[in-house]
Amino acid sequence: MTSGVFSPAVQEAVRIITACEPLVRRVGELRAANGAPLCEVEFDVSLPSRLQSRGVGEHSVRAFETVTFYFGPTFPFKPPFVLLRDDFNRALAHIQPGSAAHPPQPCLVDGDLAEVYHSEGLVGVVQQVGDWLRHAASGSLIDPAQGWEPVRRDSSVHRLVADIDELRSLVTRGSGIAIRRMRFGRLQLEGQRVYQCAVTSDAMRLDKDSLNSLDARESLALIIWAGKDARGDELIVDRYLPETVTSLSDLRARAADYKCDAPLKDSLRRLAELMKGFTASMPLPLVVVFAVRRPFHLIGSDSRIELCPYLMEVGAPAFLPGGDGTLVHSIAPEDVITHTLLKRMSGLAQEEGSKWVQFGAGSLGSKVALHLARAGCPPASVVDRGWLAPRNAARHALISSGDVFELYWRQGKAEALANAIVGLGGGCEAHSVDLAAIAVDRKLIRKIVPKGATFVVNSTASLTVRAALEACFDAEALPPVVETVLFAAASHAVMSIEGPDHNPSCGDLITDLYAEMVVDAALAGAMAGDADGVARVEIGQGCGSFTMTASDAQISRFAAPMAHVVMEIQQQEPFRGAEILLGRVDDDGISARWSRRTIGSTHRVQIVGEAFGWHVRVLDRAHQQIVAATTEWPNVETGGILVGRVAHAARIIYVADVLPAPPDSTRTADEFVLGKVGAEKAIATYHATTNQTLYCVGTWHSHLSVSGPSAQDRGVAEAISLSRLIPAVVLVRTPHDYRGLIATAKRADRRLGAS
Repeated sequence: MTSGVFSPAVQEAVRIITACEPLVRRVGELRAANGAPLCEVEFDVSLPSRLQSRGVGEHSVRAFETVTFYFGPTFPFKPPFVLLRDDFNRALAHIQPGSAAHPPQPCLVDGDLAEVYHSEGLVGVVQQVGDWLRHAASGSLIDPAQGWEPVRRDSSVHRLVADIDELRSLVTRGSGIAIRRMRFGRLQLEGQRVYQCAVTSDAMRLDKDSLNSLDARESLALIIWAGKDARGDELIVDRYLPETVTSLSDLRARAADYKCDAPLKDSLRRLAELMKGFTASMPLPLVVVFAVRRPFHLIGSDSRIELCPYLMEVGAPAFLPGGDGTLVHSIAPEDVITHTLLKRMSGLAQEEGSKWVQFGAGSLGSKVALHLARAGCPPASVVDRGWLAPRNAARHALISSGDVFELYWRQGKAEALANAIVGLGGGCEAHSVDLAAIAVDRKLIRKIVPKGATFVVNSTASLTVRAALEACFDAEALPPVVETVLFAAASHAVMSIEGPDHNPSCGDLITDLYAEMVVDAALAGAMAGDADGVARVEIGQGCGSFTMTASDAQISRFAAPMAHVVMEIQQQEPFRGAEILLGRVDDDGISARWSRRTIGSTHRVQIVGEAFGWHVRVLDRAHQQIVAATTEWPNVETGGILVGRVAHAARIIYVADVLPAPPDSTRTADEFVLGKVGAEKAIATYHATTNQTLYCVGTWHSHLSVSGPSAQDRGVAEAISLSRLIPAVVLVRTPHDYRGLIATAKRADRRLGAS
């Protein structure tokens, strides 16, 4: 296939990857497989000096590893899939669970790779791959200081709710087995039976009386652990094993790896004998949990006992009709809800407002939506692809049914929130969809946003969703967006409200907030320390949630004022918007204060020549400075440096601010020549002041008459395209409008880290 077949975004991605020298040695030809583009990238792993002579690192990691970058249907709104070679050693930590029939996929970050991609760009993804390979080659993927990496079960559709600490407490120095009563729910999901199980504290025995005591929604869980070795020491398993168990034969082999094969064999034999005396119309879930001692504590825990649970279906009177070929599934363990369920929110009585839609049904979004639902003006629909889990009880506006093991707590967030809203007397539709897809599927907007809706509230706090919304700034089907965000450990809150026709857009507004850091040192300090409030919270062994650590009370402190503002917007006719609201907690740690700024309209630039799919948006604060400069120099051309940011997925260049022309610049009636004295320092200072969120995106100059870019301007654009990896704009201010040239990267021979 020729390069013209592939989208500009994919071609640009390959150029960026190629430019990541010396980490990247070679990039293969871009080709299509199964209808999607991919390319093979050869990495220089930089083996430790002690291993360089043999060219292979720990665990057979090669000095030069080939990694496949697969650009899925939602690229560039989601990062490419990263796959290792087929024969890469799977017995390593930080490899995603998956079938041995497919190439292994490394777990590159502690959280969502899409968030890294949208904050650091494709270069950040390449760097993460290089770091992962280097740690794999040196045998340091597991850091004892951080803790043992449990076998990953994030992708498992089956769930096991249990008191994990209680199950760990069962383990004794000698080998043993404990049997617990287990409650379960069963549902059909895409043709597959999916189980939600809950291990109770009821101890059981393997006898007929115990089996007779089980009702139709109960079964057994077997907890098995190893004892001592020949020297009398506790048996410790210090080898990481990938999650490849798919059959009973595999389970028996894994039991042998964990030194639990004998008790597993005995318990299955005993159950088979007992089941001959029973009949069952449907298969029953049987859960086997291996309690494995690790050499040091697990990540996020002070315990070194890892629980490795598996689920299989058994029957009666034929216990295992499939024999050793019986399917066995990994099942993800999660902790039960503790006494951390916090107070319910009170409502505000308001008149019914206009129709609106809630994006995100998490801790913040659920509170905003239910505040308004209790006021009689609920969202017409709720959109969230996530699922509720016991951990959400700490901060979600919904409450559990009172079942201590929360078997029915786990359901779709959108469905659960919509059901609660319906219970408050309002109609509400639920949509469990990937919001990133609205950027590439405009029909989806019409599905999730009902006709007549006047605005959307985005409470997802997702960079991926924001990127998709940025790309919809000219989509007629999507109404204006109100964004609600908490940051700095929930000590700060932001609401951005788009103007009519998405002017200013949510992308414009967040860019303007970044620029505000130049004059608001307190805001800059809070945004610089935002990472301090983010952590990976353990929600069950082998599972984690990368989230902001904050209490329900801290989130509620801002949720109610946000809901009040949403109610204000509902009462507007017509919709006005175009605001940024910033909330801050005072020094007393209790009270909060808000400031409100109206944001002027954004100017869209008319692109002259090939646009390469890019758009340029000049924010009002930058526009006002450009107008002031042209007013100061009415009879000659003038100009300066543009700062802002580039939204690669949406292909938008935002011009947020303007830096004055250097003192050695020259101005005549026919020409403006940008000087160099102090320019580099001014750009670096601005970049640092805005916490590296804004940077140089091009230059601007004025024309005294209505005309497009000159031949000299085109030369400037050509020079820029040869010196940068990211696009830039050469902007011309005429007496009435803006016109510009897009300069895209034409060479990819710069080393990694070049600007």
